[in-house]
Amino acid sequence: MLEDGTRLEGVSFGAPVGIQGEVVFTTGMVGYPESLTDPSYRGQILVSTFPLAGNYGVPDRGVTDALGFPKFFESGNIQASGFICQDYSYKYSHWNAKSSLASWLKEEGVPGIHGENGRTAAQAVTAALLPVGSPRACPPSARPTLSLQASTPAH
Repeated sequence: MLEDGTRLEGVSFGAPVGIQGEVVFTTGMVGYPESLTDPSYRGQILVSTFPLAGNYGVPDRGVTDALGFPKFFESGNIQASGFICQDYSYKYSHWNAKSSLASWLKEEGVPGIHGENGRTAAQAVTAALLPVGSPRACPPSARPTLSLQASTPAH
């Protein structure tokens, strides 16, 4: 639920915990492992406007490049405090996948929900910003926040 009372509902597929946090969104078409591990999203609830997540799973988190940095991620663990997407694929398929997005979120204690249209959520967040200014000009205390409550997953 946004501070203004806007309710975003969905089905839990991550860690069964409740959180509160600043809502941000990504318009990238692919790359949820990279987005979730991007330090710029640390502590924020990330809304994906791309309609599908989880379909290609999550690569091996132990693989590093020649310099010792994670090869398939922006950092060593999930930085976002929550994840919202329109549709979550419970079955993943990719040559590089080692686990599902849901299991990764659970391992790192991050809740995820699906069933909410990411574009609609982004519009709700943007509408909540309109009274206080653009996202860049908005003071941290005036940014929209979301309470995310996990429930028993459908699957």
